[in-house]
Amino acid sequence: MFVFVAVAGGLVMLFGAAVAHDSASIPLLVIGGGWTAMGAAGAAQRRHVFRSAQFENGVLTLSSPSDEVRVPADDILEIRRSRGDVNRFSPLQVRTRSHGIIRLSPRLHGL
Repeated sequence: MFVFVAVAGGLVMLFGAAVAHDSASIPLLVIGGGWTAMGAAGAAQRRHVFRSAQFENGVLTLSSPSDEVRVPADDILEIRRSRGDVNRFSPLQVRTRSHGIIRLSPRLHGL
């Protein structure tokens, strides 16, 4: 939802800058371009963030829209949040022996 708002808002600003077409439209062009770029980056990153976790028979299965990773429970070293994440917005970090650090969505289904 937020990715759509960022891209749509950025495109509206870019359209407004194109319609105005004077020196006052330069801030709209810069800010709208930034919002559009951030929204596009968020849309591209969304496919690679693990969104669900299932723990069955000693195996943690993490799945994202583009990938699925199975990690044995013995392979997990720690699960933690970032140190300064007071409002729980940053991704969870799962440190494993074989897969390194896996980042999980802070709003994870099934955990």
